[in-house]
Amino acid sequence: METTRRGGVLITGASSGIGSAFARILVGSGHDLIVVARRADRLDELAEQMQDTGANIEVLVADLQDDSDVRRVEDRLRSRAEPVQHLVNNAGVTDYTFFANSEIDRAVAQLALHTAVPMRLMRAILPQLVQQGSGGVLNIASTAGLQASPGLAAYSASKAALITLSESVHHEVKPFGVRVSCLCPGYTRTELQDAAGVDASGLSRMSWMSADTVARVGWRGYRRGRAIIVPGTINRATAVAFRYAPRTISRHFIATIVRQVHPHDHQSSTAGPR
Repeated sequence: METTRRGGVLITGASSGIGSAFARILVGSGHDLIVVARRADRLDELAEQMQDTGANIEVLVADLQDDSDVRRVEDRLRSRAEPVQHLVNNAGVTDYTFFANSEIDRAVAQLALHTAVPMRLMRAILPQLVQQGSGGVLNIASTAGLQASPGLAAYSASKAALITLSESVHHEVKPFGVRVSCLCPGYTRTELQDAAGVDASGLSRMSWMSADTVARVGWRGYRRGRAIIVPGTINRATAVAFRYAPRTISRHFIATIVRQVHPHDHQSSTAGPR
């Protein structure tokens, strides 16, 4: 049975976690996809899983920490032959470490991946979306970007920048019928968390969300034109509370939470919110 397609969506970081959840949800709702990640085998596997949906699944292998690969994705977003209607900036890494002990090149690369790359990809697609008066961009940030996050200093800073960028551009393009939203998940069950050995017992089970739930809430909020989307009752309540609480209180609280869920000695790990 043929399905009317609803426009192409380019998803970065699509090979696992929240990115692959977005892919499965969007292909099921009638969208063609361009899936982007650096692991070709995982992208091919994802495309094979969705081959019976009737969607056009385009695989674009790219390492977004490589400038030449970023330019290839920019070129794809500018293509008029097979235009992209929606961009989901999901690619990211998480690094738990005391900043004084961090590898500065790694921290700077993280900042570029979370802020400069989404900025470049947004700039590549937005002119044609504004011209046509539809479509948009959904950036994936984190609740860590909503307040200071000791132990996740570089990660938190990079996500805070992405949130501010998203809010600003949201206001700029809204009069033209274009959406820009920022999804801010909290702790989410993904391969990244499992690989880092995050100890879930340190948090209430209600504090954790599945990648599928995060993606569904995020896409629904994006379709409704919300600037900032915080999935989960606990995450939303915490975000509101921290907005009005003294920052000294919020950063001490976050530091306590981070220590609870990370099993190592607070020197280095590779996971955090999202």
